[in-house]
Amino acid sequence: AKVALGAERDETPEVADSPETMMVRSEDISRVTAALQRLSEEQSKVIRMSFIEEQPHGEIAERLGLPLGTVKSRIRLAMARLRDLLDD
Repeated sequence: AKVALGAERDETPEVADSPETMMVRSEDISRVTAALQRLSEEQSKVIRMSFIEEQPHGEIAERLGLPLGTVKSRIRLAMARLRDLLDD
């Protein structure tokens, strides 16, 4: 059987993360999770919908019954708050 160009299997071996890398990643996840919990419910909801569920801002606005500008403003304010919390 012929294989089309570009459809060949990637032969690059996977490299396992070092224990140090896995520990740092776990610490980062814990810090971000803790910071998300410190946001207001309104800010946390739009951040989760935008970055975790990967929904477009327009869809978030529609689902929450909010103007698009309000969604964008909440995301901007939440990101500034997250930056402050994670800089500590």
